[in-house]
Amino acid sequence: MRAPAALEPHDPLYESIKESFAEQYPFATFSEAQRQEIKESLAERGVDVNAEMVDELYGPREWWGWEDYTPAQRPLRNVLQEVAYQAAMARGMKLETPLQRAENLQKILTAFETAVTRLAHTPSDGGLGDGPRGLPTFDQLDVLIERKNALLAAMRQYIAELQERIAKLKAMGSQKKLNARSHKAYNLYWEILARLWLKVTGSAGPKRRQHLCRFLLACTPPTLFPDMTAQELEQRSTTFVSYFFRSR
Repeated sequence: MRAPAALEPHDPLYESIKESFAEQYPFATFSEAQRQEIKESLAERGVDVNAEMVDELYGPREWWGWEDYTPAQRPLRNVLQEVAYQAAMARGMKLETPLQRAENLQKILTAFETAVTRLAHTPSDGGLGDGPRGLPTFDQLDVLIERKNALLAAMRQYIAELQERIAKLKAMGSQKKLNARSHKAYNLYWEILARLWLKVTGSAGPKRRQHLCRFLLACTPPTLFPDMTAQELEQRSTTFVSYFFRSR
């Protein structure tokens, strides 16, 4: 899906979009205390949250899936708030594991395979034509055969792509660590925030894990993931940060 034109931070339409998100997901809106904590957590790494500019859709694009779009540069503080709003939206969705996605794609694959089999055994004239007894003329038959063969080729190509995708998803699903973590909304949220943090701060320096943990928790309003206590969030953020740096 192609994104609309980028909006400037002070554009009236942009402001109305922000207002809409705030009304729909008030629990994801940063409080003044949280904004201050975010500012201080980044200041530890020499980053000014108000002055730093990043890609407009650095975070939300992970949920929206927009392609062929060059994002505008916008203040980091605005992007962080947008990521929180998108996390609020994602919280209401059931994120599938790789194996679950493979199972759903398998149903689509089966339907296409059945359709190809039936189409291959369907007369090429399709019951259409201007010739005697309603049959197609030779010229019409050539066109109908060409269309049928093109359709079969396209469907078979899609089947091959589905088979390849299913195989990759099944391979991912066999990795216990990935399968256990990939469907957690807070892990997706923190993954986006951590990569953004890494982009603006770099990975070097002392206390990087401590600094990233503080940043993640500062960007996580208590009501964003209400099924976890503050203590659980802190424990899971520590585990997340450990995995995050271990994989790099």
